[in-house]
Amino acid sequence: MMAINEQKNSVILGDLTAIEDQRYAAIELSGIQSDSRKIAAGNLFLAVAGHAVDGRDYIAQAVANGAAAVLVERAGHSADKLNYPNVPIIAVENLNLKLSEIAGRFYNNPSHELSIVGVTGTNGKTSCTQLYMQIANLLGRSCGVIGTLGAGIDGQLNEGLNTTPDAISIQKILAEWRDHELAVAAMEVSSHGLEQGRVADVQFELALFTNLSRDHLDYHGSMLAYGETKARLFRQPGLKCAVINIDDHFGCALVDEMPATTDVIRYGVEPDARTNHSADVWVDNVRFHPSGVNARLHSDWGSVEINSPLLGEFNLSNLVAVICCFGLQGFALSSIANVIPKLMTVPGRMERIVSSADITVVVDYAHTPDGLEKALLAMRQHTDGKLWCVFGCGGNRDHGKRPLMGALVQRHADHVVVTSDNPRNESAAEIIDEILGGVDRPSMVEEDRGLAIQFAIANALPGDCVLIAGKGHEDHQLIGDFRVPFSDITQARLALAVRANAAGGDAR
Repeated sequence: MMAINEQKNSVILGDLTAIEDQRYAAIELSGIQSDSRKIAAGNLFLAVAGHAVDGRDYIAQAVANGAAAVLVERAGHSADKLNYPNVPIIAVENLNLKLSEIAGRFYNNPSHELSIVGVTGTNGKTSCTQLYMQIANLLGRSCGVIGTLGAGIDGQLNEGLNTTPDAISIQKILAEWRDHELAVAAMEVSSHGLEQGRVADVQFELALFTNLSRDHLDYHGSMLAYGETKARLFRQPGLKCAVINIDDHFGCALVDEMPATTDVIRYGVEPDARTNHSADVWVDNVRFHPSGVNARLHSDWGSVEINSPLLGEFNLSNLVAVICCFGLQGFALSSIANVIPKLMTVPGRMERIVSSADITVVVDYAHTPDGLEKALLAMRQHTDGKLWCVFGCGGNRDHGKRPLMGALVQRHADHVVVTSDNPRNESAAEIIDEILGGVDRPSMVEEDRGLAIQFAIANALPGDCVLIAGKGHEDHQLIGDFRVPFSDITQARLALAVRANAAGGDAR
């Protein structure tokens, strides 16, 4: 990623937040960090009380590394334990919720100089942001992306750990892009990111809602709270436009809450989207085929034929959503439609693994009940043979969805292969047992995910489809506290090569 010279952004502490003691307000800062290990001379250390780590435990390290000042979370803070005569330790209430504002001020509010599309929803965030970037490039615009696959410009991404990075990183990335005269960007906005205030001081020009279904209930507690958190994106100051999926019940309710000052586009791909929900943008004459989907798109901007190489109705929905974004930004439908056949599959999102032609193998990131069901239904639309599904469930997450996902796979697939996913700090065997609460006739139960993939691909008959769900683009498994190298895509290619050799052919 391109670098930004923090020294050029030297500001005083009083510019970032209210400081009662004016002796400290004039302290000059060369940078800001919430990681004590990254502190350099003259930096401000933000000692946040996080969910897993309390930054206040690392103040000594930050001071030793040259911190000029420290802002510390007031709640639970004991000034008696800290004695650094040359470095002020300043308590701030709800510091974690103010990081976006502080970082935004330090970097001179970069989001105000960019056209940023924020995408939220349970499923489809990565696909929509990546498709937005691709179409922007094909239309001759450079585009930045922040999300699950990482952050970068025009597909040159640096891997990230979170869908929505921490507040300081977001502002720094946006500042880099602004300083290099980038004009547009797309950002995945997760419910965690909204709840924790990571984008509180990011100005979005356009917000896109894809859907809402069961996920992260271990964190939010209820669907009501989960949905309310998603809705926060549409209340961001300065928001000009909203694109909302009205095939989704929550989307319909969200439309009704939008203020008159926001330009709202309602879209849908279900047959009743126009007649029952008054969609502004909708499709008909939808035709699925082995290489993608064709449809006719209608809108107030006109009608156009769409020829998409992407698999599944939900990818058609994602594509229509992105088309709406470009329509709102003034692009002609004909220009958008002309570049759609050139789109590439988003990594790990309904990604076909090219091989010998006798079976179809697709890797998808679907890891929620709704996402998994949509992936299974999509593969039914694109195959005439039997449908296999290899899947598991992540550890340290919502236990309640495990038997639900098992039941969904049994309902929609002909062959159910239950395996591990990212067990984290849980027993993979116990997670599988919970999944089997919804499955009474699995074709295979195999804890080793690689062996499970091999089994499905080896036993599929010509014309069958194998859907490998849950991990998508990921290149590792989270087992205990370790990131163990593992790729569904690599494992699928290896298994296809073995299959081809056994048949006397070759895998490509």
